Amino acid sequence: MDLQAILTAAPGISLAEVEGAALLSRLDSKFIVHEAWLPELIGCVLSEGMHRVLEVQGERQSTYDNCFFDTAERLSFSDHTRGRMNRYKARIRRYRSNGLAFLEVKHKTVHGRTEKVRWLRTEAQAWDAPLDASEQSEFAKAFPYADQSQPVMWSAFERFTLVAPERAERFTVDTGLTFRSADGRTAGLPGCAIIEIKQARIDRRSPLFNALDGFRGQHPPLGRSTRISKYVVGTALTQPEFPIRTYRPILRQLQHTFLP
Repeated sequence: MDLQAILTAAPGISLAEVEGAALLSRLDSKFIVHEAWLPELIGCVLSEGMHRVLEVQGERQSTYDNCFFDTAERLSFSDHTRGRMNRYKARIRRYRSNGLAFLEVKHKTVHGRTEKVRWLRTEAQAWDAPLDASEQSEFAKAFPYADQSQPVMWSAFERFTLVAPERAERFTVDTGLTFRSADGRTAGLPGCAIIEIKQARIDRRSPLFNALDGFRGQHPPLGRSTRISKYVVGTALTQPEFPIRTYRPILRQLQHTFLP
């Protein structure tokens, strides 16, 4: 099976339809899989007839660029690696499919929900240009480390999204992950795919959970729900001087599985 052929043949859904039911408050489950598994996995999900493929400007898979903010001491990074329940992540994200860029802050609450706020950036400047006064004001309200933060890491990846409107569910699939630190160090995870399912409430009857059943246990933690942040992984790979604490097992697995 060819993944691109599967995505092209599947029913599509527009960005306007997706944004009309945006899951800005949600529960997330993440899975690491081999990219080679995707044709079978996605084929199984689509065969259930519930999901449609997000299409933007005629594209069903596109590149995302990210610029992450943190303090010089990486306080946000530390909150994640210490396993704090109440934590934040801040970034600028550009969607190459339509050229739009947003300043975003994600808050993981003590109840496990992800709350996201974002602000559209002006197209008159570079997507990762310094924040203007209005953005800085809003940023300071949403991100507790805003006054100390600076751009610390850039990342890029390819993404496609499947949406099941009737289930209030969507999931994203990211491949081709690359990372670059502020001082120019680079890293990547060739052959790795990260699937993130977003639901109003966790529902394991989703076709994705059913499709993953056939792959679980082949090579832990592949195919099992796991805690992973691309910002944390990218920082750990490009800036190993910062301690990764609770992320050490997952990073070791990623390196063993996907790096030479």
